[in-house]
Amino acid sequence: MNAAQEVGLERIVFLAGPYIKSAAKPRRSTKNRAALLRYGLYHRLQDEGWIVTMGEYEALIHASDPKFGELNNAVLAEVNHAKKESTDAIIMLPSSAGSFLELGAFSCIESICLKMIIIIDAQYEKDNSYMNLGPLKQAKENHADVHFINYSDFDKCWEVVEKYIRKRAHKRIARETLS
Repeated sequence: MNAAQEVGLERIVFLAGPYIKSAAKPRRSTKNRAALLRYGLYHRLQDEGWIVTMGEYEALIHASDPKFGELNNAVLAEVNHAKKESTDAIIMLPSSAGSFLELGAFSCIESICLKMIIIIDAQYEKDNSYMNLGPLKQAKENHADVHFINYSDFDKCWEVVEKYIRKRAHKRIARETLS
């Protein structure tokens, strides 16, 4: 049993970002810093006792089949999972076509944004881009927590993520205690 489980903090985190294989570390030579960051966060979260889910899990899409039937698709499956009360936090690393689409879908739903932290590579902070002026602005309006951090700075990213997810877990425990 790890420390998170010991104090009842084992919770579910949805980790969105560029495609990774959780069992295979990206090559060190990769230029996709977001993939390296997502891989590192995935394993650090697991080591800390968090249950980590990702949108590329085909099981997630298949699990939604009974609910949505022939209308089932990746968007419905991911939004359904993100909105679930059992999903404590969403960590978004927008950096790929799929993760930009996830951000666009999630940014319009306040119940998702209330439990979402978005980390964008610091190099894009000043960009007058659609992402900054559209989905990020909308996510902030819906109370998402937005940070611009260099994707190469794993320690800084982890510090922000850890603080956020612990706060989300504590809020859930407090709600469960009071209800």
